[in-house]
Amino acid sequence: MGKRSMKKRRMLITAAAALFPGAAFAAGSVVNYVAGVVQITFIAAGAACSSLAAYVALRSKARLADAEIAAFSENLCAIVENLVRLAHEPNGTNELRIQTVDWITTLVATKAGPGTRCAYYALEEDGRRLRRRGQYGDVSQAPDEYTADEADGRDLLWALGRKTAVRIDDTFSTSGYPTINLGDGYRSSIVAPVYVGDRPVGVLILDAPRVDAFAETGEGFVRLFSLLLAAVHSAERGSRLAPG
Repeated sequence: MGKRSMKKRRMLITAAAALFPGAAFAAGSVVNYVAGVVQITFIAAGAACSSLAAYVALRSKARLADAEIAAFSENLCAIVENLVRLAHEPNGTNELRIQTVDWITTLVATKAGPGTRCAYYALEEDGRRLRRRGQYGDVSQAPDEYTADEADGRDLLWALGRKTAVRIDDTFSTSGYPTINLGDGYRSSIVAPVYVGDRPVGVLILDAPRVDAFAETGEGFVRLFSLLLAAVHSAERGSRLAPG
C-alpha cells in the first residue's frame, strides 16, 4: 500500500470517528422535542451510533475497504437524520417511516455478511400478530404476517419475549431452539427483539445460506439496528408528545 493510500485510509477512519459521534449528537438533539420513553430511546440510539466509531476503526484494519467505511458512515448518518425528521414532523411521515425501516434492514443485512437477507416484523396492537414492515433480499417464502395461531408465529413471539438476540448457527441442528429463518432452508439466523423501554414492538430477522454465517457478528452490532428500529416506533408513537 502506497503512502497516498495509507493517508487516505487514515483520513477515512478519522472521518468515521467524527461522523458517528455526529450522528449521536443528531439523535441526542431530538430529546429536546420528545418526552418519556421516546426520549430514552433516542438517547440510547445516539449512544449506540457513537460507539460504532471504534467498531469501524477496528474493522477497517482487517477487512473493510475505504469506500465501504465511507458508505457505512454515510448510510448510518442518513438513518439517524431520518429519525430526527420523524420526531419533528408529526404529519405525513408514513412514507418516511417506511423508507427508514428499509434503510435499516438493508444496512444491517449488507454489513452482516455475504448472502444475508433481513426482514423486520412489527408487533400488532393485539400482541398476537407480527406484520412485515421492511425487508432486504428475496424473502418471498416468508409470510407477510405471523400469528400466535401457528407454530412459526409462536416461535417468533417466544423469541420476542426473551428480550435478547437469539443466534442459530445451524437451523438443521438448533439444540432445542426453534428453527427460525426466512425460508429456502437457509442454514443460520439471528432473531433480535425490538423494544421501546419495556414494551415489545417487533423482531428483526437475519438469515444466511451457510452454517455459522454469523459466527463473527456480535450481538451488540445487531442490537444497534434493533435500537434504531425502536427509535422509529418511538417517533411514530411520540409525535403527539412533541410540543407545538
